[in-house]
Parts: sequence; C-alpha cells; structure tokens
Amino acid sequence: MTTPELKLNPAGKVNIRKFVNVTNVTADSWIFLNVSYRDADVSGVDEDSLLLYRWNETASAWELANETGKPNGVNTTGNYVYANVTSFSQIAPFGNPTPQNEYAYAAP
Repeated sequence: MTTPELKLNPAGKVNIRKFVNVTNVTADSWIFLNVSYRDADVSGVDEDSLLLYRWNETASAWELANETGKPNGVNTTGNYVYANVTSFSQIAPFGNPTPQNEYAYAAP
C-alpha cells in the first residue's frame, strides 16, 4: 500500500497532514473519531470546511468518512475534526483552500 502522503487529495481539497489508520474489528464496529490540529496546520485552508475522509481502496479515492446521517464536522474553537466512522481505512481531514490559495490546490 502506498503511504497516505502519496495518495491524491480529493479534488479541490487541502490535506492538513493528519492521518489515522483504523481497522475493522467486527461487522458492527464503529468509532467516533476526533482528530486534533493546530492553527498552523490549517494555514491556507478554510477551517470551517474541514471534514474527515477515508481512503477507499476499491475506488482508489478519498470519500467522506461517515455514513449519511452520521456526524462529520469540525469544531473550530476546539481545533478538532470529528466523525462517526463505520467503514475503516486510512482517515484524514481535508478542507477547501482559502480563496487566495484555491489555484495552488487545483486538481491535476
């Protein structure tokens, strides 16, 4: 498997370089995951847009880490991104680039 840093970011998203690898224990496993970050980690990122994504090996792409109706969001006061995760893989927070940085992170 490639390292998380070598996987392409979702189109139009910025990687803040925080990764978690979560594995499935049983068919009914789930985890409420919080990933903390520092203000410096989100330089050039619209902090309000941060969400957790999971790597889908089959599709070779990042997708939202939560199922529809499950929490996935950001607490900008507490500096953490969270999600109720039921499908396991590498998980990372991504956000939209700030307007002055949007062209620097455009998808190839």
